[in-house]
Order: sequence, then C-alpha cells, then structure tokens
Amino acid sequence: MHKINFLKDKLESGKVVVGTWSVIPSPVVADILSSAGMDFIVIDAEHGPVTYETAQNMVMACENNGCSPLFRVGRNDDNLVLRALEIGSHGVIIPQIESFEEAKRASSSMRYFPTGNRGYSPFTRAGSYSPVKEHTNISNSRVLSTIIVEGQTGMDNFHRILEVENIDIIYLGPYDLSQSLGCPGDIENPKVLALI
Repeated sequence: MHKINFLKDKLESGKVVVGTWSVIPSPVVADILSSAGMDFIVIDAEHGPVTYETAQNMVMACENNGCSPLFRVGRNDDNLVLRALEIGSHGVIIPQIESFEEAKRASSSMRYFPTGNRGYSPFTRAGSYSPVKEHTNISNSRVLSTIIVEGQTGMDNFHRILEVENIDIIYLGPYDLSQSLGCPGDIENPKVLALI
C-alpha cells in the first residue's frame, strides 16, 4: 500500500468527494476519468471483465492524477482481496455481505496481523517490491475497506454487521436489494425505500 491514500485522507478531513465506477477495462479510460478530477474510481471486477494485469495499469493511471483507485472484487474471497491490494489499490469493495461473520472475514482479509490475516509478500507493487519494515503497519492504517450489504438477509443482520471493526464504508446495494424484495431493478419501489 502506498503511503498516501488520497481518498481516505479527504474523507478523514471531512471533504466531499466525487467518484465513479468503471466496468471498462482500460488504463486510458482510468487516466481520462482521473484527469477529469475524480477523487476515486472503482475498478469493477464483479460486473466488469477486468483482469488484474489491466487493473494494475488502471491503478497506476489513477495515482498519477491524484485519484484513489478502489477495486471491487467479485466475492468475499481472501485471495481475490489479496491480489486487489497487491497491485496497489487504495481500497477494496467486497459485495454480497449478509452476516456479521462475512463482514468480519472481509475486514480481516484486507489487513495484516494483528488486525487481520492478509497474506504477506513484500515483492509486490503494494510492498514496493522489497522488504520494507513498516509496510504492514502503513498498509493497515491506509487501506480503505468497504463492504456492500445487499439483499434482505444482509439488511436483517445490518446492526450486527455494524459491530465489525475496521470497516470504513458500508454501502447498500439497491439493485440486489430490489431483487431480494421481488421487484428487480425497481429501486424506487416503496418496499426498497422503506427498507433502506
């Protein structure tokens, strides 16, 4: 993890931030979006076709413009999260969280010991390609951890999910929520709005 996390610094200082999602696997698109003044770009590997190699180039394009790249993995999987962070993403977004246990696993996979169980290799972009003594501490303090609570079950367990430590952002997924309530895609449905 790089020493600077532009987005986390702005959020911690109370600034308003603006960003977007990208399902287009292109460093050029990431460069254009970040040059346009976005504070963050979500590189979407849940619904988009991006590979880790392309995503790493997108991460570098964002950083060159002072924009934080976030990586949405396809599921709550330690290895997917690890790889997303090793390419230098400033944060990871983990979808489909429905329980305290799933949220705890997500949180743990994004951080090194003593607050998590993220695998450690210094020979990655995140580790500056060499053993750096303070890498794990820096990364633990700078990574932006986000989970998406989606579906009726996740909402039923929402108060328990809030108890999990080291989650920076909890995002509600209205489209999957609408699907779980029997009105797929109708995010303005009164049932969806009432639950949110």
